[in-house]
Amino acid sequence: MKRHQMESVPRTVSTVVPNTAEATHVFDIVGYSQMKGRGREEHVTSGTFVVGGLHWAILLFPDTHVILLDDEEDNVTAFLELQSQGGSKVRACCDVRLVDQTTGLASSAAPAQPDAKTFKVFNADESNRVSCLKMKRTEFEAPPYLVDDRITLECVVTVKKEPRVSRARPVPRIKVPPSNMMQQLGDLLESKEGADVVFDV
Repeated sequence: MKRHQMESVPRTVSTVVPNTAEATHVFDIVGYSQMKGRGREEHVTSGTFVVGGLHWAILLFPDTHVILLDDEEDNVTAFLELQSQGGSKVRACCDVRLVDQTTGLASSAAPAQPDAKTFKVFNADESNRVSCLKMKRTEFEAPPYLVDDRITLECVVTVKKEPRVSRARPVPRIKVPPSNMMQQLGDLLESKEGADVVFDV
């Protein structure tokens, strides 16, 4: 293909970038013992918070959840719930951390829930709730997490939407000045300038 033909072919470019948002919600439960004993289907709901432009909430089941009755162990469970209505599917994950009441530092409960950091699909019309915590009661309801009948969850929610794609735009053309090598060689011959070349052997 000739050079002038290549230059006439239009070129465009577009850019795609991730569309991810992350936020932390602190769920402070005071009087924890009074939340228990209300039934396996009863839960404590956090306030609604926004991540990625969507509304979310944490649901804590102090009593063994009805879905998990077949488990041999007595567990405390929590779920991440999408509360926004309508819209397309969205991927999200929730890392639940328990706050040490003596130091104020939080440690991830992920070892008790290996897939807690795995992104799961949420759909307001089909599946709007997924498990984000399943922990042995003997570990959950023990110091330094449960102190003075108070326990605090730190929930790091990450929302991954469809990547953002820019509009296609023309690629800027870089104009290369025409070569004048012949003219430069002619000037060099007329000036009779040269240089000695020495070889070291």
